[in-house]
Amino acid sequence: ESEINSSRQSALNFFIDPKAKNIFGWLEWVIMNGFPFSFTTDPLNRFYSNLKRISRNTFMKYMSLVTSEVEKEITKVLPCRIGLLLDGWTDMSTSTHYLAIFAVYQLEGVRQTVLLAFSPLLDETNFNAENHVEFITYTLSLFNKSTEDVIFLVCDNEPLNKRIANILQKPITLQNQSWPLNNQNFKKSWN
Repeated sequence: ESEINSSRQSALNFFIDPKAKNIFGWLEWVIMNGFPFSFTTDPLNRFYSNLKRISRNTFMKYMSLVTSEVEKEITKVLPCRIGLLLDGWTDMSTSTHYLAIFAVYQLEGVRQTVLLAFSPLLDETNFNAENHVEFITYTLSLFNKSTEDVIFLVCDNEPLNKRIANILQKPITLQNQSWPLNNQNFKKSWN
């Protein structure tokens, strides 16, 4: 069996461009392990890796290209109407506020949750509801969506989230309550 796998690998290596294989190796290593992007330029990592060196600029170029392709694929699968799950977090050591935005929808009766963004706000000087709404609107635009396509919000019971829901004029479901997808009123909104 190991001989078969070895011969398959040799055949694949014949058809795969070495540069593409190297870039994929770095991308997979960094992304799948949650390493910082600077991982590729660390001398110790380079020393112990069998991958060829890659500059941070080259890595970032391909990271951006992969991101664009992933966004295109997500755009294809998102239905017309979605819910948004919002979760904010502040790194106290750097005072950086992050917002995670997930699309929530049903596909053949099964709830789907897809990460759309996990990033600091566009304006990091003010963490008010208006800046959160600006970030939500921008994120939705990356997937050819608008706030009109959102039928509900799922978030924790913070005054900020209630204000966001009021600005967007969307119903809010608290994270510790039952999911709106199980509610008959929301099921009617999917169409």
